[in-house]
Amino acid sequence: MFKYTCKRLLFILPTIVIITLMAFLIMSKSSGTPGSVALGITASQEDIDAYNHEIGYDRPVMVRYAEYMWNALHGDFGNSYKSAAPVIKILAPKFPTTLRLALLSVCVAALIGIPVGVLGKGMDGIIIALIVTSVPGFARIIRSIVLNVVHQKFIEAAVASGTSHWKIIVRHVLPNCFGPILVDALMSVSGCIMVASGLSFLGMGIQVPAPEWGAMLSDATQYMRSNPYLAIFPGIAIVLTSLCFNLVGDGLTDALDPKNR
Repeated sequence: MFKYTCKRLLFILPTIVIITLMAFLIMSKSSGTPGSVALGITASQEDIDAYNHEIGYDRPVMVRYAEYMWNALHGDFGNSYKSAAPVIKILAPKFPTTLRLALLSVCVAALIGIPVGVLGKGMDGIIIALIVTSVPGFARIIRSIVLNVVHQKFIEAAVASGTSHWKIIVRHVLPNCFGPILVDALMSVSGCIMVASGLSFLGMGIQVPAPEWGAMLSDATQYMRSNPYLAIFPGIAIVLTSLCFNLVGDGLTDALDPKNR
């Protein structure tokens, strides 16, 4: 048991290093800086540069990364750019709520997953599995979108003018939520395609003779040496279809963004 635990830890540590390093590299290439986030869009470039210099953001990225990892090992995750409070103090009060939500979600998933597993293979099981896995995330995103809209100034103005709640919902909230919800729905389709194909590839999804790309990939594995195209074309179809939905979602995001109008 001790050896197994050590092996798992040795596997986790490189993963953490790679993920955090990639995050640092991506952030270093982004257009925004901590100074622009902390000081806002009204701040001058001189003030932004001074703030970045004060926190050491103008140093080489590898130096900042090494310092961050060293401080993280000692429990210091830095300060928030917005509130200037220690990150650990911001996260600690929220941990019990997060843990409670995680445990409840596991219980609900088990209660729903067991009947879904009893249904067995086939189209009905796939549809129920995709619905069960997609609804919680979709509901969370819709809630965040609606909360973002209802806190806008024009909603407060409508409430102050005496407009009824139903009129505010129909005329203001729903039209402003429709675009982001549509984009998220399209992005979710690609994920559902990958999940359905993966389940069928493992033999837990749609079964022969019904045509399905994941099942076609599974059947083609025994012919990889003689006829590799039997696996190549279904794989290409899965990737291209998922990519198309993602591209359509990205395009709608830019088209529906008020800043681009």
